[in-house]
Amino acid sequence: MKQRQSNFELLRIITMLAIICGHFLRQNPYTLKMPNMIFFSGFLRIAVNVFLLIGCWFMVDSEFSWNRVRRLYFTVASYTVPITAIMIFVNPHISTREIIQGFVPFFGRAVWFATAYISLMILSPFLNPFFSLPHDRQRNLLLILLAVVCVPSTIQSSYPEYVSDFLWFPCVYLFTGYVKHSEFFTRFKRKHTALFLGLAMYAAMTALERFGGPLSPIASGFLFNIRSFPNLLCAFAIFTYFAKLDIGSIRPINAIAESSFAVYIVHQTPALMSYEWEHIWHISAWHDARATVFYPLLVFVVTGTYAAVSVLDAIRNKVMTQK
Repeated sequence: MKQRQSNFELLRIITMLAIICGHFLRQNPYTLKMPNMIFFSGFLRIAVNVFLLIGCWFMVDSEFSWNRVRRLYFTVASYTVPITAIMIFVNPHISTREIIQGFVPFFGRAVWFATAYISLMILSPFLNPFFSLPHDRQRNLLLILLAVVCVPSTIQSSYPEYVSDFLWFPCVYLFTGYVKHSEFFTRFKRKHTALFLGLAMYAAMTALERFGGPLSPIASGFLFNIRSFPNLLCAFAIFTYFAKLDIGSIRPINAIAESSFAVYIVHQTPALMSYEWEHIWHISAWHDARATVFYPLLVFVVTGTYAAVSVLDAIRNKVMTQK
């Protein structure tokens, strides 16, 4: 069995922690209005694109398998169904829609990234002939496709619906495959420059959103619309650094990263989302704490969520292997 590359596994961990942090800060009314929240939550949607880039990086060179599609859907359902069933008795404010979304994960874009990613897996065999075209033709077609999809999203923010996700994921898939097989990217060595540019773009967008006045909505669109050019470029610059980072295969990193997708599914199960912040982490009791208290608690919530789901995922995997 080929060893997993820990540079990508480390990036999975970092991006999922960023996603949890962004969800925590933006999915409850207590922290949503905090003035400096954007500097910590702004990476949320950029991290989504980074996570997608990682998945596409490996998918473009793997053979299609219906078993892989079924396994992924089963993984989603094996978390959303029992969690929703439990929350029916625990959460007095659970809605009928949340119940349906939990029992039928594809309904209403529940755990939307997972459903869009499964759709991409099914579509990938129909996209792969693109990579057989001459490289310059691939480039021209890709530029046209990205212009058609990204330009409207960059000019005017439009938050995603399922159809938009369904179109965006194949775009990133084709973009990733083109880059991965390009001679320029293969020879590219300036990973630190790429990381600096990615972080600089992020800093500029968050500062503009926080202090830009009438320009704030534009910066907000760049940050939170995954189909905007600035978002994609920022995500790709950061991804490039880790793609070029050679740290071999480190078992602890690989083990921690193994549950990253489960972490996303569990903490974004619709019936649990609002309940976890208010009743598990009790955010209303400490959201107005001093910075010296708030930020350590924020770290605790983010890492605690990841760790708790990792333990749950390890138990699930052990049970499944014993069957």
